[in-house]
Amino acid sequence: MTEKWKVATATAAATAAVPAECPTSVAVDCGGAKGEFVVCEGLVHCACRGCAEAVTAGFQPTNVFGLQAFEFHGGKGSAGKWKASIKVFPDGYPPEETEAEAAAAIAEDEAEAAAAAAAAA
Repeated sequence: MTEKWKVATATAAATAAVPAECPTSVAVDCGGAKGEFVVCEGLVHCACRGCAEAVTAGFQPTNVFGLQAFEFHGGKGSAGKWKASIKVFPDGYPPEETEAEAAAAIAEDEAEAAAAAAAAA
């Protein structure tokens, strides 16, 4: 393959039109590491606390990963299949229960169970 062909192919790929309905970025998660996949870059910008602290402290230069590197970062690298390991959330992350909400729900369930046991006795 000649250099001219390589340059022409890279230029054509870089200028390929992205469909209008394609989002510019999507939320992704891999093994608890949350990030944002930027479509035009093909890279994941990690939003985990560890990356933020490491970049701030200067331990790592950036929080941007390729898809396979993000899979390793999320602890799923042994699978070797980033297409299966990285979960995509096109509409944003699903709402998560906070620890306080979860504790309140557990306490409410225990109270209901205790009331049902008292009524049965």
